[in-house]
Amino acid sequence: AVKRMPNNPSAHYGVASCLHRLNHTDQALAAMGKVLQLAPNDSGCQILMALLELDKKQVSQARQRLERIVETEVNPIQLARACLELSKVYDKQRHYDDAFEMLSRSGELLRRQPENQRVNADYIFDKIALFKQGFDDSLLKRWRVDELADSQPSPVFLIGFLRSGTTLTEQVLAAHPQVVTSDENQLLDEVVDELEQLTGIRGNTPEALRKLSLDHARELRKLYWLRASEEFTPAVLKKRFVNKVALNSIETGLISCLFPDAKIIFALRDPRDICLSCAMQSFTNSPATINMLSWQGIARQYAAVMDLWLSLRERIAPDYLELRYEDTVNDFENSFRKV
Repeated sequence: AVKRMPNNPSAHYGVASCLHRLNHTDQALAAMGKVLQLAPNDSGCQILMALLELDKKQVSQARQRLERIVETEVNPIQLARACLELSKVYDKQRHYDDAFEMLSRSGELLRRQPENQRVNADYIFDKIALFKQGFDDSLLKRWRVDELADSQPSPVFLIGFLRSGTTLTEQVLAAHPQVVTSDENQLLDEVVDELEQLTGIRGNTPEALRKLSLDHARELRKLYWLRASEEFTPAVLKKRFVNKVALNSIETGLISCLFPDAKIIFALRDPRDICLSCAMQSFTNSPATINMLSWQGIARQYAAVMDLWLSLRERIAPDYLELRYEDTVNDFENSFRKV
């Protein structure tokens, strides 16, 4: 794009952004020099420049740049982004009250946007309430492993809450030659879609599972492994496949019913750290993340997800292991030997 449009700031910005994501900071800075010549007053460009300055440990310069944007920007999306990045600068400088104020302001600006107002913030809570009531002991252990007897591999699910250490755990496990790990994916969502097709029951997974026949349960297990092999190569069928999607924790009941042979690794972390880390992230908004735009929403969703897990963990069929993030940091080897 730059070759075709050498004076287009968006093209140069795209190059700089890619270089930043690749951690080629010096090259990204060089590209940003051209961007700022072409669009010196663009807030998005100024924010990316501030991020690059932070990478170069030029904290004071980044702070001044972001504070100028916060003082003058009128576009709420760009202002929210600047507030978010400025909060991280204040955090690094131990100005915690200022950091908290900027995080709160960023979330509130985004929460007020019409596209975010249209997202159902109660979706997760309604789903959790349905699952907590609907998954009784008989459904959680509806089929024994020997009843399913379909020669499919035994899956591993790495779940928990957002920012609980699932990515660190996935990266460690990926280093093992007999393990294949996944990035975020929709495999269980596709299983649920097919479940609804087979039973004609939509929006009520527990009720659909009650109606499901054993043969159809085998079909869903087969579908899971077919899609896993398509997305993550056929190696998943020969090695140990670890499916890492943090909020699949909400689907623990489904996992227990269809995959009693599974192993579950449940990532735990101090909830204060989780809530703060969630507030500092720029999530793509969805029903699963819309509550991350307020402190109350984050805390409420964390409490609801953990309450569901606590209500199910002693009754599910799969073996599970709770892995605490603080333990992996303080006693890395022993923690992962257990895994």
